[in-house]
Amino acid sequence: MTVLFEEATPLTSDIAWLRQILSWCQDDQPDATPPLDSIAAGLHKAGEVEIETLCETLLANLVPGPAQAKRLRSLLQIMASRFVTRQSRENRLSDESNPAIAIEALTQLYLRWLPVDPTCAALTLQCLAAQSDEEAIAATAELISQHPLADWQLVGLGLSPLWKCDGQLLAFFFERLDSQVFHPSTLSVLLDLANHGMRSSRLEHHPWSTQCDQLAALLKQVVIRLEKLQRDPSQFGHDVKQVQQVLNDAVALTISLCDTLGQIGHAASIPALHEALELAHRRIQCEAAASLAGMNDPRGLQRLVELALDPVARVRAVNYAEELGVADQIDQQYRSPLALAESDLAGWLARPEQFGLPPTRIESIETRTLYWPGYEEPRDCYLFRFEYELPQGSTCNIGIAGPVTLAFATNLNHFPLEDVYAAFAGWQLEHEEIYELPIRQLAGQQSRWVELMIDSMREAGYEEIAPVMLTFLLGEPALLTQASQGSSRGIAIAQESDISFFPANSQPDSMTPAVALSIFRGRKLLQAFNGSL
Repeated sequence: MTVLFEEATPLTSDIAWLRQILSWCQDDQPDATPPLDSIAAGLHKAGEVEIETLCETLLANLVPGPAQAKRLRSLLQIMASRFVTRQSRENRLSDESNPAIAIEALTQLYLRWLPVDPTCAALTLQCLAAQSDEEAIAATAELISQHPLADWQLVGLGLSPLWKCDGQLLAFFFERLDSQVFHPSTLSVLLDLANHGMRSSRLEHHPWSTQCDQLAALLKQVVIRLEKLQRDPSQFGHDVKQVQQVLNDAVALTISLCDTLGQIGHAASIPALHEALELAHRRIQCEAAASLAGMNDPRGLQRLVELALDPVARVRAVNYAEELGVADQIDQQYRSPLALAESDLAGWLARPEQFGLPPTRIESIETRTLYWPGYEEPRDCYLFRFEYELPQGSTCNIGIAGPVTLAFATNLNHFPLEDVYAAFAGWQLEHEEIYELPIRQLAGQQSRWVELMIDSMREAGYEEIAPVMLTFLLGEPALLTQASQGSSRGIAIAQESDISFFPANSQPDSMTPAVALSIFRGRKLLQAFNGSL
């Protein structure tokens, strides 16, 4: 085992938690128990010296490897959260008494892990950017310029704290950035960051305003690439994942370029924006149309109005029309709360990680105004039934928009609407007193309580009971099991006073333990907030 600390290392407090962190990070056993609670507690209480020591010791002792990368990600997420919380609490630019921490160590950690595990590198960059100190921001700008991450989504993760930083510091970041940076993976994120800075009035001048001609030329090149991709995706690889990555990268860059050229109002880019407007991708059409409309181009305004008729593009088209002061050009029926809620759900369903395409049909079921978990005021909740007609057959389900936009693989069509609302309300719950414990982790009184509940279930006629987890809702325990009731198998959730049963089968759209638990919890909370639904 590598020595974790030299005797001369200066520490100002108990180092037990530091030793625990490093021992866990270095453990080669894949199932080593993560002491995340104690790590988080130690990190949030640690002073600057301890954090600096931790970073330096990780750099000196942690040898990159798959198991170590997985644990380092968890550790860096906690550390980044600490810095982000600190950033939101303080104006770091004017706080001379709290300089940035471990700049050199974090820089070297980034460079070491970049070729091994880019996610670790991105989280390290996030730790730098979140410190909101000129020295840290300068280091962030240098790393992203000279040693960029290859994935624009990881670039977005690493630079995410800059979306909330002080305007003066944001301007400083762009000043320190290499002005000739055209790495495809970083450019779209940097353009988005600059555009956000302009929209939020934190930047007085657009950082890319002197490079419009180059950006317009780049837009033409990327549009040509996307046209080829539309005609024959096989030109860019025979692996679906590879082609999808090429598409995602090109789309992200095209969207950012359209928005930037529109923000700056670069009239010479209008021909390139017209070409982007002809692409099949709705999001690109919307960005190009909005940029053209902002430059008083009639084709842009016309296309923006047309896109408002499309459920997937409607919300973005209406928002841009409102931003440009031309929303009255769009018929009111497409600007109503119901129409925008329909668009939210259709757009969510069309995401690549969901169905990847818009539904064949979508229709409103009902709207209710409910007190909803996480909100102080009542919220309008919109339920929609959507259908897909696919080569392998049709599918139909129910989704929600309003306080949350969501749909499940589990078929909710046969449930009462009260349970449909409950499923969505219970799914999004986040609270320190709402959690689950795996059965294998229980001991003492918790294990005895589980045994008593299983006995109660048997007395109620349940058989083949397989405990899954002990769940807690604001201090109230419930046992989630897989069980049978008569000839039906499913998920049963037991409490002292009652048992809820959800039939399940082997079909892909069958009930799952997670959705059953969501309905169980959602019922209780919605009834507590709203009385009888």
